[in-house]
Order: sequence, then C-alpha cells, then structure tokens
Amino acid sequence: MEKETTTAIAGRYLRNYWFKAGVALLLVFIVLKKDLSFNIKLNSTNGEPAPPAEPTRKESKKTTERLTEALPASASAQESTTDLLNLTSLLGSGKPKAEDALNAIPTSEIQAYIRRFSKVARTEARKYGIPQAVIMGNALLLSAAGSGEAAGKGNSHFRIPCTSDWLGNSGHYEGHCYRHYENAWTSFRDHSLYLTTGTIGKKIARLRPATYSDWALALEQVGFTSEKDFGEQLIRVIEKYQLE
Repeated sequence: MEKETTTAIAGRYLRNYWFKAGVALLLVFIVLKKDLSFNIKLNSTNGEPAPPAEPTRKESKKTTERLTEALPASASAQESTTDLLNLTSLLGSGKPKAEDALNAIPTSEIQAYIRRFSKVARTEARKYGIPQAVIMGNALLLSAAGSGEAAGKGNSHFRIPCTSDWLGNSGHYEGHCYRHYENAWTSFRDHSLYLTTGTIGKKIARLRPATYSDWALALEQVGFTSEKDFGEQLIRVIEKYQLE
C-alpha cells in the first residue's frame, strides 16, 4: 500500500467528521464576532460607559419651573401698571383745572381772600367798567385764592402773560412767562388795563359783554388765559361764592 499523502489524510478526515468540523467552525465564528463587537464598543467610549440620554420631559420640566419662578415678578409689574392706570384715571392726564386747584383750598381761606380784595375789586369795577364779580372770580381762579406759585413769588394774581411792551419783572411757571408786581394792588390794576386796552381790550370791546356771564365767555373767546373751558369755570365760581 502506498503511503498516504497529507492532503489525502485531511480529505478523508473531513469526509468522516464534516458535521463536527462545521459546528466547531460556527462556534469559532460566533466567539470571534462577539469579541469584535466588544472591542469596537470599548474603542468608541475610551473604556468608559456612555452616560444615559437626558429625557426630553425632564428638560421641559426645567423650563416650566423657570417660567413659574418668573410669574410673581410679572404679576407684580402688572399690578403696578394697573395701580398707575387707576391713579391716572383719578387725577387726570394733564394738569388740573384752575377750578380744581381752587376747590382744594379750604373754604375759610377762600372767604378770607374775598374779604381782603373785595374793596379793590369794587374800585376797579367802577373805574374800568369790568363787573366786580369777574375781577374777583378771575383773581380766585388764576391765583388759587392767593396760594398759587406766581401769586406767592410775584404778586401775580391774574397770571397776565409777558408781552413785548411789558418792561417790569416776570417769572416763568410751567413753561409760561407771567408778569411780576410790587404788590397785589398793582396786579389788580394791571388786570383792569389788560382787559380794557391793547389787543385783548379791543377784542373784548367788539364783543360788547354786559353781564358777568357775557364777560366770562368773552374772556375765553379772546384767549385771555390758556385755561380750557375758562368761561364755564368762571361762571361757576362767581355763582358758588356769590360774587355778584
């Protein structure tokens, strides 16, 4: 018998044990595959386990908590705005009317002011033909019964504006220039002259006012003062304090 070669022996072995050899190869393949997967995982994390992913719901919770914490400040700002709106509605958006300022003065002070200047007003009325009630009413409204700033600083009881022909002292109040006087009597006299001479005097004369209500509306029409609805304010003050 010829001596068998190595190839022949291997072939005969495979024919006799092919099933066992196949199973062995399959096991080797599985082991190698797991080892390869394990090595790849280690290389991707540098030997450290990957941290778990943060849940989206948790992130949303954090955002909600931040918004909730901000609510008190927002509510406080809203309350402040509401308070400001309420205050504005009570006080009005602009400066108060002259009548409102006068109504804030105690009645006793108003009556004292009327007693103090009633004789001066009567004298001016006789000399210049202006109703005494109009003179006293103008003084009450435009000086707040003598408590106004212009009256206190410059004896300006009628807030007569500075004009190009005015050579005396003056002062600025809330953007307006008003004439200043040495005393209250001079203020009353200049008021009489202002309403009977010059541009304002000519305009009033053309309207021919007769009663105190005519004069009140005429003063508003010719722009005697920047006060809105001045004619109605003056009429109410004259009737309230019975200046006629």
